[in-house]
Amino acid sequence: MDNTIIYLLGHEGVGKYTIAKELVSLTGAKLVDNHAINNPIFSLIHSDGKNELPDAVWHRVRQVRAAVFETIATLSPPDYSFVFTNALKEGRVKDSVVFNQILEIAQVRSSRLAIIRLSCSTSEITQRITNVDRKDRHKSTDAMAAKNRNETLEVFKPDHPNVLNLDTTELSAVNAATEIIEYIKQLS
Repeated sequence: MDNTIIYLLGHEGVGKYTIAKELVSLTGAKLVDNHAINNPIFSLIHSDGKNELPDAVWHRVRQVRAAVFETIATLSPPDYSFVFTNALKEGRVKDSVVFNQILEIAQVRSSRLAIIRLSCSTSEITQRITNVDRKDRHKSTDAMAAKNRNETLEVFKPDHPNVLNLDTTELSAVNAATEIIEYIKQLS
């Protein structure tokens, strides 16, 4: 699966990172998890997974993201594939900007693009969100906040033909990754 970009979108706790690791294992793609971009900044401040971060943090995160995205677009070998993860929400301008940056990377690299919108039941998310490993990765661990987001905010809906909606409530990461790979094969 050369020169493919897989973009996993979904709320906290749907399994983006876990599925992304399986995709990397099965395809050899490079993982660009949103926390790989956020955590160089998050690790330098108080980030407990429950309290809001200072607004000033996001300017620094955008700088890191810009450097990572520019490197992928201009320096990464043309046959490399990438799996991106993010928790973009519908209706947020800043999230549209990030999505458009991914589109631009795909265009510059002439990459095949698959956008995967992951969903999960609220009860499953509230169980997953409290996993201890999440705190170590500076991820949200607030079950009530995750419940609220899952029930009130919609995952970003890209206006793009290559979108797959996938419910991970009862789907293992391996099975989800396999379904995504089969979907991508149909895009060829």
